[in-house]
Amino acid sequence: MEILRHTLSAHFAFHCLTDRIWGSNVSSSETKLRLYNCMVVTHLKYACQTWTLSSHINDRLEVAHNCFLRKLKGVEFSSDLIISTADLHKFHLPTVPMAFSLARQIASFIGTMIRTRHPSNSVSAALYMLSRSGFQR
Repeated sequence: MEILRHTLSAHFAFHCLTDRIWGSNVSSSETKLRLYNCMVVTHLKYACQTWTLSSHINDRLEVAHNCFLRKLKGVEFSSDLIISTADLHKFHLPTVPMAFSLARQIASFIGTMIRTRHPSNSVSAALYMLSRSGFQR
């Protein structure tokens, strides 16, 4: 339910900028990608440090991310030009897959928790949090 809420929030943020930014010929692809990362991806990944990552959650977020990137690039499934997901991330828009981005953000959060000098935040507490929150397949 929470993933659906984040996906809908990102969908709303993306469509609020559709006419002004994504459809504009004035902005470069790099500028559009930066705006996308700031305004849409943040909605997708909000509070991801607390999620239990499963393949189902990764797949749902990856589908939403790829859908937004294809719309940003102007590629539709009905067109003659078919771009694979790997090519989309690698050549057309220099982005990383959502699963990699989520894992990096969760690892950063765990590193922050380990470095915190509060008595309750020991290394064992951080490892316990890691086992509860993360990296399930």
